[in-house]
Amino acid sequence: MPSIYLSPSAQEGNYYVTGQTEEQMMNRLADAVEADLVRAGVTYRRNSPEMSVNQIIRDSNQHPTDLHVALHSNAAPEGQYGRYRGIIAYYYPGSVEGKRAAEIMAENFRRIYPDPNLVRIKETRSLGELRYTKEPAVFLEIGYHDNTQDARWVAENIETIAETVTDGILQYLDDTEGRTAIVRTAGGTLNLRSLPSMEGKIIGSIPNGAVITATSRAGDWYRTQYLGEAGWVNVHYLQFS
Repeated sequence: MPSIYLSPSAQEGNYYVTGQTEEQMMNRLADAVEADLVRAGVTYRRNSPEMSVNQIIRDSNQHPTDLHVALHSNAAPEGQYGRYRGIIAYYYPGSVEGKRAAEIMAENFRRIYPDPNLVRIKETRSLGELRYTKEPAVFLEIGYHDNTQDARWVAENIETIAETVTDGILQYLDDTEGRTAIVRTAGGTLNLRSLPSMEGKIIGSIPNGAVITATSRAGDWYRTQYLGEAGWVNVHYLQFS
């Protein structure tokens, strides 16, 4: 069974301009991701707020998983507070799988972040959770907590951000090339959902008889894209060619 190490920020001294701390916000996000992973059938291990960075790295290495996912928010350099916005998915130089995870996460965030041009990937040697973890790792800086627009966007979109992170994890875990399938319903449309679960939000519909490409699988669900919208459909309504 696939597994993830989930590592929300333990930085209780970093404050959002809206009042929360980075630790509080990223743990709220991790709570939502955790629930989504459970629904998708993915096991996980998670740090605790009391851990130091070294303890988090040691815990991650002692309990190997398929991917280490660090959840953080960013801040501008001193003297430039509030000037920057955006999302960065960091990976360690030379880590092919880390880069692949970062690319998947960035592509997904471009679909939900207000300005897709401000979502990017970047390699770095300076982050311990990338440099010293044994498994592939991605370090997400989700918005700038010293920027009012970003701080509010994160606070108001925790569930959507969580679904985006979870979807990226699922894509990473099952990176298949895809199979052609025909939608077969009793005549109605097939729901396209945000997560591989009946609890996932309906984000679109696919007509009976439509031809789709089914890629990543999670239980009875396949990921697909229809009319520019990416989501999950139930396998029981697909006929594979």
